[in-house]
Amino acid sequence: MKNIQFAKGNNGFDERQIAVRGRGFMLAYLTAMAVLALLTCLDEFTEYITPYGTFVVTAWVSLTVFTVYAVTHSAYDRINDTATGRRVFGVFGLCGAFVLVVSMMRKDKIGENFWANIFIGVFMLINCAVYFIYHARHRNDNDED
Repeated sequence: MKNIQFAKGNNGFDERQIAVRGRGFMLAYLTAMAVLALLTCLDEFTEYITPYGTFVVTAWVSLTVFTVYAVTHSAYDRINDTATGRRVFGVFGLCGAFVLVVSMMRKDKIGENFWANIFIGVFMLINCAVYFIYHARHRNDNDED
């Protein structure tokens, strides 16, 4: 594959980033469709999946697919290994930990949505971990790649 150079616009992004985001959104959409199909099949057998749980699982799995794709392909200059990115994903991780802790503490009051809330917290932490691990591993790479 050719190494194509893209010019950065005045807004701080380039055509490559737009293309990567487009592929990421496509993958997230296809993932959401697959997860919905899977949950529909599982619901026929279990009857325990609530509408809230279906939404949460579908939204967070597809969001995580997009985040992993966008972060690993450097699709956002403003959050790629910058102080802003570290703050955003740090807060995101803290919020995920908060959701997990509150869900565990209020397990009896949350009821049937307990597992959906655990899923939210875990996937928030996964998104945060992907960002920090990827940028820790690629800290010394130059921007030309």
